[in-house]
Amino acid sequence: MNGLRILCALALLLSASMTGSADPPAPLATPFTPEKFGIGAVFVQPDSTHDFIVKGTFENGPAARAGVAAGDTLLEVDGQSVASWPFSRLLDYILRDQPLSITLTVKRGAQSLSFQMTRARFSDIAAGAGLRIEKNPVTGGYMSVPADAAPPLKKGDRVEYEGLLDRDCKPTTFASAERPTFIYFWASWCAPCKSLIARMKADEPRANIRVIGVNVDRDCTTFQAALAKIDPPGEQVWAGWDGRLPQGLMVCRLGIPIGALVSEDGTLLDSALGVEGAFSLFSQNNQ
Repeated sequence: MNGLRILCALALLLSASMTGSADPPAPLATPFTPEKFGIGAVFVQPDSTHDFIVKGTFENGPAARAGVAAGDTLLEVDGQSVASWPFSRLLDYILRDQPLSITLTVKRGAQSLSFQMTRARFSDIAAGAGLRIEKNPVTGGYMSVPADAAPPLKKGDRVEYEGLLDRDCKPTTFASAERPTFIYFWASWCAPCKSLIARMKADEPRANIRVIGVNVDRDCTTFQAALAKIDPPGEQVWAGWDGRLPQGLMVCRLGIPIGALVSEDGTLLDSALGVEGAFSLFSQNNQ
């Protein structure tokens, strides 16, 4: 990420500390889970400085309740200076298995301020901010998503075509097809999506596969303008970033382009992220 290294886990970053130790504790032997404890603050470390800066705090989390604010620069943790710490050392110090207390000393303008707080469970921090924590099926790690987001689809799940608008911005849906369906997600602002579209157009869709493009631009009017300009292959619909179909196929969590192969009876056979993965899934079935 240009200019910044993000110091966070699940976008909930970490809170914690052990007191009475001269050195930060060793890394945890057990992997991260939503049952670990943190403070609900996100730190960034600009490339131009070693400072740990609070990017934001999560509503109702320990850091927010204690008074930590975006823009604060972290000076000390439990009385220990973090001036020479790499972010991995801070991470190791912060993440804990129990709801122990921690004191952060920060610089805010010309002031030096200290805030004492008690860690909370990550799953509780997420719930307090209207989020839930789930596993990312691509990376195997964890991520925070809106609490009311549709659960991600798995292979074998039925794909529901709800909340779609056609080229005229009128409600539409898709019945089961007599051949497999390749679905790809794109937007007018997405350069990799345009690369995928160009490669698909060069490898023209054949009769053995149905192709549906799902646009996730901010509104249907933008979708219509993009259709005229980009001319993507296949049937085209607009679903919006937060539509049920994009949510189910992890668009809002993983990014685009994403390609998915759906069977004749409407069940998910496979999905792939990125230009290479999506095009490979398309070309293997476009024969």
